[in-house]
Amino acid sequence: MDKFLGLLKKEWVLYRSWWLVAIIGGLIFIYCGEHFLDRRTDITDPRVIFTSWVLVLGTFFVVFQFLASIHNDLKTKEIWLHSTSSIAQLVGVKIVFALTSSIVFLTIISVFGLQDFIEATFMQVSFLHFMTVSSLFIMQCILILLTLLFFTLNVYLKKYIGHFAFIISSGSFILIMKLWTGFRESINYEKIFYHGEISTEGLSNLLPQSNGSSFFVILGPIYVVETLAFVLCYCMLYIVATKSLEKVVLR
Repeated sequence: MDKFLGLLKKEWVLYRSWWLVAIIGGLIFIYCGEHFLDRRTDITDPRVIFTSWVLVLGTFFVVFQFLASIHNDLKTKEIWLHSTSSIAQLVGVKIVFALTSSIVFLTIISVFGLQDFIEATFMQVSFLHFMTVSSLFIMQCILILLTLLFFTLNVYLKKYIGHFAFIISSGSFILIMKLWTGFRESINYEKIFYHGEISTEGLSNLLPQSNGSSFFVILGPIYVVETLAFVLCYCMLYIVATKSLEKVVLR
């Protein structure tokens, strides 16, 4: 645990300024954008519009920061070669730092940008912030894992085919995602994973109103089997990615 916290502290020292700039920049963008639209248009809830943009950009920013951290370490592979920690732990620290920093970012932006409500209770507003942050957090977890897999494949192929590796990796990624999307929308997927249904229809009633328009999240039912399969698959792909990256680094 001490080793993990030490590595986490190192990430904090190296990349805390990235997130500080992102938070300040996001708040300035929202404020300036809202002020601009208020003076020139009659758009309802301009703050919500710019907050949404910042939240989406923040979702991809966490991937960029994570990727930059791994890329910088690979420039000096001795850091990983002489470390007593496993590659899985070294990469895991980077993921934990990126996601934790992102939660702080998303929470601050959400609280600042999504606050113009009428007839809303504290619990409704809090639930809106929770749904916003948690939904984006899950998306970021998926994006980071996909980025790790793509990065590992690209580094591996680059040793053999140079800059063409990016083209092959990108093509492979697009093909895999297309196949996955087709399977995800198939009847076989439903037969295998759609078991243990938990309804989420009542969630929209817990969200507040803003200037006469309702905030709501369109959620389908949650399936226990699908959720467990997702967690198991995520862990397996993480192990595959880190083991493959370890072979690339130690080669």
